[in-house]
Amino acid sequence: MELVAQVRADPATAAVSAKLKALLLIASAVRHGGRAVTAELVAGARAAGASDVEIHDTVLIAAAFTCLTGT
Repeated sequence: MELVAQVRADPATAAVSAKLKALLLIASAVRHGGRAVTAELVAGARAAGASDVEIHDTVLIAAAFTCLTGT
């Protein structure tokens, strides 16, 4: 639970991998709409080691939760 609290407080400084940080940035962007997921965010996730499948799954999961919660 401590790690979850760290991520919720500030994903940039949480004790998670660079790949997860990049995917969290994409997930956060999804909350603002599909156009908010920029080529730069995707490139950053790829550079951190995320596969296209991981990026795609991140977008889909974030979109599903955004629809469910309205946030």
